[in-house]
Amino acid sequence: MLKTIPYYFYQVDAIEGWLDEQAQKGLFPLETRFGTAMSFRRDTPRAVRYRIDVKRNIGYTDEKARIAAYREMGWEYVCDLTPYLDIYRCDDPAAPELNTDEETLHQVLDKKLRSQILWSIALICLIPVWLYVVVLRGVPGFSGICDMLLNGYGGLFLCAALLVLSWLINSIACIIGAVTTRRRRLLQRTRRSPAQLRRWRAIRLSAHLLPLAALALCLVLLVTYTRSGRDIPVADFPVPTVSEVFPGVQSRDQWATATSDPLSRHRYLRQKDLTLSNFYDGGYYDVDVYRIAWTWLAEGYAREQAQEAGAETITVPGWECAWYAADADPYGGQLLVLQDGKEVWCIGYDGGQRLTDALDVFARA
Repeated sequence: MLKTIPYYFYQVDAIEGWLDEQAQKGLFPLETRFGTAMSFRRDTPRAVRYRIDVKRNIGYTDEKARIAAYREMGWEYVCDLTPYLDIYRCDDPAAPELNTDEETLHQVLDKKLRSQILWSIALICLIPVWLYVVVLRGVPGFSGICDMLLNGYGGLFLCAALLVLSWLINSIACIIGAVTTRRRRLLQRTRRSPAQLRRWRAIRLSAHLLPLAALALCLVLLVTYTRSGRDIPVADFPVPTVSEVFPGVQSRDQWATATSDPLSRHRYLRQKDLTLSNFYDGGYYDVDVYRIAWTWLAEGYAREQAQEAGAETITVPGWECAWYAADADPYGGQLLVLQDGKEVWCIGYDGGQRLTDALDVFARA
């Protein structure tokens, strides 16, 4: 049977009490696994004592002699909790305690606790640096959160955010646990209340589930990344062609494609990208169509695209919102953004005629 260890390793008195409780339920530890869990064997429930010994020296010769000396005192070696912590069990209630010197116990353990506290503080201080460098300065070419959600980078940043949140929870919990352990009288074996036990178990569980959630999300993104795009008949989309927008203009090429961007065909996003390219005289006419599952995301994406281009609000019949930029940032050319519910059109045009002269073509009844 495998159970998650509900406390951090240096909360030695709490883990000792927890192991005592498991023995009364008929569960006896075999070994520590994955650094966060412990395997148990079932046997007849009985009252035993578990104690955690802090190694003064790490080495096979010293450890062998220490195990033999403790066996003479009535304490049997069970397993390692960490490379510097051993678990011992005693079935004899009359046997002397394994550790009787509080000062010596703290002297050995506090050195490791100070190191843990300093490392945790350093990790917390790195989080604002990460947010500034990666999030605020490291995303050129994207116009906002909604844009990142559509093109897939939002998923990658969500993975990073889950890891950072786990990092933050774990660091804060380590600091609190280490500070309280340094202040406790470890030989008093003070038991945690059921509420404290539930709280620490929830902290430990969240610190481990968040990275798993990030890994699952990365796998989803990886699958969507590897999907290849496919051609879509232009007739499937009611987008005016360049010849319909500007009578007399003849286009050489016209096609529509579905991009292979992450989440582009994922069931809960349902984003579709249509590109109608009509090359003539060095110009282009490009239409991107997004049919998005959530209205708030469609509204946010359309607004972000308009703000990035420096577009002004206009009115186009049949559309909830519309924006137009005569010289759109950052690449120039005209941009017309239309949004109605979950549908967004982004029309780009690089030519001598104005898109605003043909708004009736884009209007809906």
